Amino acid sequence: MANQKTPAHLKSISPDGYWARLEIVFGSLSILFDMRFETETEAVGNEALNEAGERKWVSVAPQWDGVRSWLLLPYIHALEQQRLQEQFEVGRKLMPKIREHLEKRKVSPEFLDDWGRFRAAAGVLEFLYWSNTSIGHQRSAYAGGRRRKETSEAHKRWFSHYFLRKYKRGRRPQAEEAVTRLINAIVDGNIKLTAEHDVKWFEEFLQLDDRRSPDYSTLREAYKEDDLPIKHMKTLVAKGAEGIPPVDIEFPDP
Repeated sequence: MANQKTPAHLKSISPDGYWARLEIVFGSLSILFDMRFETETEAVGNEALNEAGERKWVSVAPQWDGVRSWLLLPYIHALEQQRLQEQFEVGRKLMPKIREHLEKRKVSPEFLDDWGRFRAAAGVLEFLYWSNTSIGHQRSAYAGGRRRKETSEAHKRWFSHYFLRKYKRGRRPQAEEAVTRLINAIVDGNIKLTAEHDVKWFEEFLQLDDRRSPDYSTLREAYKEDDLPIKHMKTLVAKGAEGIPPVDIEFPDP
């Protein structure tokens, strides 16, 4: 294919013009390296009540009139944060060398290498800047973690009341077995509770994932000695029984 001439309405750019263009590009991209990364904690934020009384997650990152600060690079959970930080540092270290190259206005292998690496690092930050914060499932994970912790506390309190009623020094397995029989009786419907107490709440105590497992319907490790020592159970019982199911149910016969 024959080379086509440049259209008359397009003016050719002089070498100085190209260098001036590079200086403009460098100046605009350099701003990215004056910014900082939004942290995961800032992006996830906190749960707060809105005007309608509904709980809503709110970012705690710096904002101007409700808009993310323009000097903040959004947090994206799917991207490796350490890799982003490395690119940020690469770009910042190259900036003085790029300025020297632009002052000399001389094309060299070193300039091409430095400029290419700088543009690659700046490209990563530019992509981030024009992106929206993305926290993946972090908020639901944190909320779920809090719920599990709260639920675990209530379960351990209830378990402790019944365990200590059966416990005798040196006979922990027997006490665990007695409480496990009680829990299974509730789950199987052999002991009736009021409608406000869901059977599923009691399933939390048991290993019910695999019916074929020899451990099926046995007590979960969270309620064994390593995770729930006697001393801690006594502390839990001392808190009383408010907010947990009845603690006066009769044990079923062995």
